Amino acid sequence: MNNKKQRALPDFIGIGTQRSGSSWLYRRLGEHPELWLPPIKEIHFFDRLDATADARKKKFYKDFRNRYRSYRSPEQVPKVKRPNLSWDINYFFRPKNFIWYSSLFSQGADRVTGEVTPEYMTLSKEVVKKIYAHNPKMKMIFIMRDPIDRIWSAAARHFVINNKRVIRKIGEEELLSFVKKRATILRANYLRTLSVWESIFPTDQIHIDFFDNIQDNPNEVLLRIFGFLGVKASTEYMLVEPYKRVASSTKKAKTSIPHTLEHVVCVQNIDQLNELSQRFGGHTTKWLERAKKVLG
Repeated sequence: MNNKKQRALPDFIGIGTQRSGSSWLYRRLGEHPELWLPPIKEIHFFDRLDATADARKKKFYKDFRNRYRSYRSPEQVPKVKRPNLSWDINYFFRPKNFIWYSSLFSQGADRVTGEVTPEYMTLSKEVVKKIYAHNPKMKMIFIMRDPIDRIWSAAARHFVINNKRVIRKIGEEELLSFVKKRATILRANYLRTLSVWESIFPTDQIHIDFFDNIQDNPNEVLLRIFGFLGVKASTEYMLVEPYKRVASSTKKAKTSIPHTLEHVVCVQNIDQLNELSQRFGGHTTKWLERAKKVLG
C-alpha cells in the first residue's frame, strides 16, 4: 500500500461492543501478516480526548503494567503483544494528540493498520465527525451481542474479575444498580451507535457482525472481516485455533443471570430489539424472542 506514512489515522478501528469478542478479534487480526495492530488493545484515544489528569494517570499505569508483563515473559504473550521498545517509548512518553495517535501506527506503514477499543461505540456524533475529518476512508468493525448476555457478562467481569467478589453473594439491589447505570445501558444501545456512525460514515465502511457467529463459526467471521479490510481472506495464518476463547469470564462467574435482572434488561431493550430484528433478522430475532418470553 502506498503513502502509508502520510495517513492521519489507522485504516480501521474496532468500535465494540464490550464483552462481545473484541479481545478475540484483536488477537486474531494481529496474526494476519497483512495487518498491523499496536501491542496494546484499547488505545482509548477518541473516547478520552478531554480526559482528566487522574484518568490519564490510571491508564498509564495500567498499560505500563501490562507491557511490563510482555517483557518479563515474552514467550507467553500473543504475537500482537510482544515486546516493542521503540513503540512503547513513543506510546508512554510523548504528548497525547492526533499526531501522536497517528504515529502509533507508523510501524505498519506497509500494511493495513487498525486498533480495537470497544468504548468507541459510545462516542458522540461530534467526536465521530472529528474522526471523519481526519480520515474519511476509515473502516469500522462493530460486533453486537444479545443485550442480556452482554450485560450479564459485563457484570461478571466487573464484580468477579475486577473486584474479586463472589457473584452469588452479591445482593440483588447492587446488581440492579449496575444494570441501571448509564454506562451499562449506553454500552448495550446498539441503535444509538449505528445511528451515530452511519450518519457520518458511509454504511459500506462499517462491517457489522454478531457474537453468535463468533461462537458458531469463527473462521467465517474472520474471512468476512479480512475481505472487508482488503487483505487475503484466509485463516492459514492463525497461530491458534480460532475457536479458542479470549478474555472470557472465569468459572467463578459462570452462573445464570437472576430473573429479576433479566427482566429489567429486557424492559430496557425490548424496543431496540424489535428494531434490530426488523433490520437484521437472524440472531437479533432470536434475541427478541428470548426477551418476549422473559417478559411474558
